Amino acid sequence: MKKTFAILGLLAIFLLFAVVFRLNLNKLYIEKDSFVVYENAGTSGMFAMFSGILGALDYYDQGQLKGIRVDLNDGPYLDSAHGPNWWNYFFSPVDLGDSSGKIHAITIEDHLHLAHKGFHMSRHRASELIQKYVHVSPGIQEEVDAFVRAHFDNHFVIGVHHRGTDKVTEMPLIPYERTINTLNEVIANLKPEQKVNFKIYVASDDQHFLTYLTQLYPEKLIYGDFVRSEDETPLHLGNDARYGSVYQKGKEALLECLLLARCQYLIRPWSSLSIVSDHFNPDIPVASLMERHWFKALFKPDTVPKPLQVTVELSEKVKWIQKNGWRDNGEIE
Repeated sequence: MKKTFAILGLLAIFLLFAVVFRLNLNKLYIEKDSFVVYENAGTSGMFAMFSGILGALDYYDQGQLKGIRVDLNDGPYLDSAHGPNWWNYFFSPVDLGDSSGKIHAITIEDHLHLAHKGFHMSRHRASELIQKYVHVSPGIQEEVDAFVRAHFDNHFVIGVHHRGTDKVTEMPLIPYERTINTLNEVIANLKPEQKVNFKIYVASDDQHFLTYLTQLYPEKLIYGDFVRSEDETPLHLGNDARYGSVYQKGKEALLECLLLARCQYLIRPWSSLSIVSDHFNPDIPVASLMERHWFKALFKPDTVPKPLQVTVELSEKVKWIQKNGWRDNGEIE
């Protein structure tokens, strides 16, 4: 576990140095007309990898690369029971173009550039590339459709994403209260017919956050039966014994992403999972809780967006949970 966090820390430091020393993330360090083999980039999560692959597909689609093959043969989602390439567990294979010429294996520097491109391209361009080249596996798509039919149909669904645990290694965590204030503002501005039947879909790796919202909106909440962290251990880097398999870990993350994309409104932090959600649904209205220039806060703390005034009174149970943590048996003293 310590080794894993050390690797994650080194990657975070590398990205910090890239910002500090102005590594040109807008410049591609790959020869034109190369055939790119996209392999895993260290401990990058699923949606950082997804965004990097989207960036490479954009270059290919514009004719600047001769081809691209996605071969994610290592990393936190590799499960030997499902094959040697974890991309293919969740999406249709990507093997495009002509591989007879120059072969270029993606480096960590390439990945940073391509992920930066994927994160910052327009939502409609990202959606166009997804529709053209990226196809969710039929089994996972069927699960999403079944969940939507059972829980979303005939409701105005507000999607709320809160990422805790390892998010603190990248930027300041969004306070619960700021998310709730934004949610209350969205609810207050719903049309009368939407207020009658709205629901809230919650996607989070943080069990405490889900418990918090359950106390506030007991009749309105929808959430999947997914593994969540109760001890601040990052899910994609933590103890895989919490899941039935490594494959299940990746599948649950993708399901959360795709279900957020099926909502009618999205409240999200600056997180790769929910950024990819609005790439799957480029027309969804989004309330972003952290601007893209977040990294300026590393040097100018006063540029961090100030929390909204707290308007929600926490129950004694929620206060206890935040102070003492969630008990394994689900009980609160």
